[in-house]
Amino acid sequence: MLFLRIAGLTIKVDNIYDYVIGVCRGYTIDPSDNYDIEIQMTEEDLKSEPQPEEAIAPPHILESTATYRKIAEALPSFDAFVMHGSAVAVDGVAYIITAKSGIGKTTHTRLWLETFDDRAHVLNGDKPVIRFIDGRPYVCGTPWRGKENYGTNELLSLGGIVLFGRGSQNKVYSIDRESAFFSLSSQIYRSREANTLLKTIALTDKVLSSVRIIRAECNMEREAAELVYNALVAEPIYV
Repeated sequence: MLFLRIAGLTIKVDNIYDYVIGVCRGYTIDPSDNYDIEIQMTEEDLKSEPQPEEAIAPPHILESTATYRKIAEALPSFDAFVMHGSAVAVDGVAYIITAKSGIGKTTHTRLWLETFDDRAHVLNGDKPVIRFIDGRPYVCGTPWRGKENYGTNELLSLGGIVLFGRGSQNKVYSIDRESAFFSLSSQIYRSREANTLLKTIALTDKVLSSVRIIRAECNMEREAAELVYNALVAEPIYV
């Protein structure tokens, strides 16, 4: 059994294998009788967890991904959801770079680190949590942060989101609300449970009203990071 503190929430996990304890190092807290979410892992959960495409994963690895899946199912009840993307902090504000796998978001993330140097760091390299607290969106670090294992245990204000794509030249575009909603939705964990899905949809729409979202086509030169960042720190376009 372990207790976690993620996105300002206390989570109790009744685990089977010790592997997940190592994965969650830096997020564990002392046991408590007071917790927001309880996760009970079973062998049936591991059998039903999708296998990764690259190889057959052993049960202890599957338990780690299944644990996060169960957490993701519980988060919308706390005005939060999991998003696929790289969350980069600049001057204490987090920005999410999201794209389909293989497009180059990790490389673009490195450009931000090179360009902004000690002003920037990666909050979460793959699956951050967005949570609304007192009506404001925050990006939250999690133990599940991608192959590169980039990330920190922090909760920072969300400054904007870029829908990233490759291009020979660096360009950014404004995006209408409907297109932004559908693009963003494709990168968010969506439950098969109807009420949970409806809550996630409402939270997605709330993000559109809270921060600037842009589309970018970029090459892998450092100017790309400056262009995207400058576009994101403009005034919000959805009010």
